[in-house]
Amino acid sequence: MEKFIGKKEGKFYIIALIIVALLSFGAISYLVYDEFIKEEPGENNEVNNEENNQNDEQNNEEDGLSTEELNDLGLELYDMIDNRQAYSLPLFNTENILTYDSIMDNNKLALAHKLIPDIEKTINEECTDRLSSCVREVISKSTMEKYYYKLFGSEKDINHQFYTDFSNYLTCSYNNNEYECTMRIGGDVTDVVKYIKYDSTKEVDGDVIVTVKSLYVINEDGIYSDSTESNRIDNLDYYDNLMDSLSSDDYIDGINGINNSNYNNFINNLFARYDSNAGIYEVTFKKDTTDNYYWYSTKLM
Repeated sequence: MEKFIGKKEGKFYIIALIIVALLSFGAISYLVYDEFIKEEPGENNEVNNEENNQNDEQNNEEDGLSTEELNDLGLELYDMIDNRQAYSLPLFNTENILTYDSIMDNNKLALAHKLIPDIEKTINEECTDRLSSCVREVISKSTMEKYYYKLFGSEKDINHQFYTDFSNYLTCSYNNNEYECTMRIGGDVTDVVKYIKYDSTKEVDGDVIVTVKSLYVINEDGIYSDSTESNRIDNLDYYDNLMDSLSSDDYIDGINGINNSNYNNFINNLFARYDSNAGIYEVTFKKDTTDNYYWYSTKLM
């Protein structure tokens, strides 16, 4: 009997050792898995997302412009539509959507005029007009057409005629295939001043869409988000302090579209303060048969 019991106990002992060995192996395997093999929650998703983003960027570059190229193009097109006519920004003068057909022919000429550099004009003389300093200049028909098509597209028809700008600082008559213009220098006080700032650019089905932020300042009232004048953001205290730090010459340069570092700092500070409440416009550009991106529409979002 004792011998039988000893054998039985030996078997149990062996079985117990096997069980302990299996448990130890399992524990060691789990530790190795947990420490070296197991992925953290979301780790695989992050890797996949990163790979997908890289693939999307690669596909975008293969299908169209790279991100850097798109941003550079957007800034270039923004400079073209920052078509400041003194205190007015006519390409943003809409409470819904603005298109080529909704602009009068003489105003289209005024918009194209703003793009023409002095080197492509004939500056004749300084003058005095209505008690203001002015400059007389001559623009050829071909030069006007060059910049008209640059802004509005090569397929558009141009109606050559007399025109003024949106604040009557510019007056141009058309005779003998050239424009004779008088440009007033300086600016008058106005009740509404409009400011815009470049935000971003995207490409959709071959069109380039530039997003622009806007602020409208109404004298003795306050700051509004856009041309609807329905969303009042703030009073004029901060704005007036910024204006006090800007010389009149710097400001006149800025509102007439002349690049001025002090005016640029003024704009950057103004939008840094009110960016989250600023109005948003989407400006669409299409490509014409000459591969030129031209202004197609401005939409208030």
